[in-house]
Amino acid sequence: MTRKRKLGIGMAVLILLAFVLLLAVNDQPASPAVALPNPNGYDDFVKAGLEVTVDRDGYPNGGEIESLRTFITNNAEPLRLLRLGLSRDCRVPIEYSQDYVGSHLPELALLKQLGHTVIREGKLAEMERRYGDAARAYLDAIRLGQEVKRGGVLIDGLVGVAIESLGSTALQALVPNLHVIECREAIQTLEIIESKRESFAEILKHEKEWSRRSFPWGMRVVGNIQRLFKFSSIAQAQQRALTKFQTYDHRQRTLMIDLASRAYELEKGQRPKSSAELVPGYLKAVPLDPLTGTNMVNMP
Repeated sequence: MTRKRKLGIGMAVLILLAFVLLLAVNDQPASPAVALPNPNGYDDFVKAGLEVTVDRDGYPNGGEIESLRTFITNNAEPLRLLRLGLSRDCRVPIEYSQDYVGSHLPELALLKQLGHTVIREGKLAEMERRYGDAARAYLDAIRLGQEVKRGGVLIDGLVGVAIESLGSTALQALVPNLHVIECREAIQTLEIIESKRESFAEILKHEKEWSRRSFPWGMRVVGNIQRLFKFSSIAQAQQRALTKFQTYDHRQRTLMIDLASRAYELEKGQRPKSSAELVPGYLKAVPLDPLTGTNMVNMP
């Protein structure tokens, strides 16, 4: 037998072993079904998104205070439903079918629309110099983004991060206008959010479970064969998604440090020299950098 033929047989054996391994992983027994909360805050968010009214010109921008007032008045009920949903347990009601993602996209668009609406509420409060109310609106946007991905698959996670980013970006710009009590309230809320956050690994687990339950065994066999030749691209796509999650987590933890530094400066008359000075008076603990796993450093 020639060396070239031996290499070919060896490669075929390796591919077969990899295929068997992937098949074994994918055909593990399904996890027990997780009961949805009843009532489910997610239902309130979807209903709120359906009731949002937007002019044909789109959302009013930050320079049109009267347009913003009219917009918020017209959307009082969706904003009420948003807060109702935030007061309840929430979990994405996944359907285990091949059509789920496609049918789910319009629902995700409604949730993003609701996120933009609460951000506009915060912008109006800013323009009226009600900075505490603005901070609470932006925090509600962050909480909305967290809850709409709880128990969901990867697309839910990415939409949730996008909504959270709207709130954290707006709140970050607001920090210089906040008083001590408002900073402390925001920090407390963000620490609660951090303690309840689903990790990227958990979301990938939901994605895998959905795939296992939604596709027949034969289709999974074909999918496993395709994965053997597309493993690099799948890994790259997951890495890009992980980077988005880590980038957002870093931004939010930086926001917590900035809020704590603002409160520290207002009370002590000077900036903290390091993030360690913020514990335990302003933060329960120094946030960890999601990229390095080490304590984040506060820049004076």
